[in-house]
Amino acid sequence: MADSTAQPTHDQEWSVEDLRKAVTKGRALLGEIRGLFEEASELPSNDRRSSTGKMGLEESKVLRCVVDAIEVEPTLFASLADEDEGHDPNRLETELIRDRFDRHDLYVELAADIAALAKVMSDTALQLGALVKPVTLAAYEIGKPLSKRNPKIREKMAPALNHYGSRGRAAAVTRLARKKKPEA
Repeated sequence: MADSTAQPTHDQEWSVEDLRKAVTKGRALLGEIRGLFEEASELPSNDRRSSTGKMGLEESKVLRCVVDAIEVEPTLFASLADEDEGHDPNRLETELIRDRFDRHDLYVELAADIAALAKVMSDTALQLGALVKPVTLAAYEIGKPLSKRNPKIREKMAPALNHYGSRGRAAAVTRLARKKKPEA
């Protein structure tokens, strides 16, 4: 049964070759976009998960009010001077903090735009997958036993047989290990 989310996602006017060209151009444009942001850097996944820098635009706005308060009585916050990762260890640099909030917000907004585009691309791939995977897996189930007796079918299906066979072998090893594991 076909996935209910699957819809025809091809256009007779737009060939696979047209799509390849668009993907190539899109990747080049992504490279250009990446080049616009020299200061942008990627965190290791563990750092990303545990970063204290996680905040949305709303929290950013709220925390700017704290910076306003710092500027009212800077001496009350002087003990934090060396914690702002700034240039002057003897002064809490509120202008630098504001600059970083501005940068943060711009990156958050751009990341949201890029994530929305990534979602469209990913959803289109899912729709196409829903159109091809079920029928192809059904053909795999028919072809698998035939491949034992038909060398031509076995040769063509070898990558799929290896792929799905290795999954089955890995699952069998896991099941065996769980059976042998003594219960606590």
